[in-house]
Amino acid sequence: DPGKTLFKGIADAYTAALAKVLPHLSPSDLSWRLEFVIGLTGHASRVRARLQLDSRRKPANAKADDFLPQVLSAAVAIFCAPPTGI
Repeated sequence: DPGKTLFKGIADAYTAALAKVLPHLSPSDLSWRLEFVIGLTGHASRVRARLQLDSRRKPANAKADDFLPQVLSAAVAIFCAPPTGI
């Protein structure tokens, strides 16, 4: 399947780049965290689209300008958390 091959190539490239800047994380930790960040960004995109259609569903005190910084903060937290020790 060409789509799976393309995705695997992209995931492998990201994992290799992340391994260089996060050498204290195991390949397993990096793979899982990349999966979670991909899920985070997909979900965040759907939330943003929903909020643009229905502003009444906006979280309390949320501002549109906070969207990208919040997503980036969550992704950084996922990658920068200590190695899994369990």
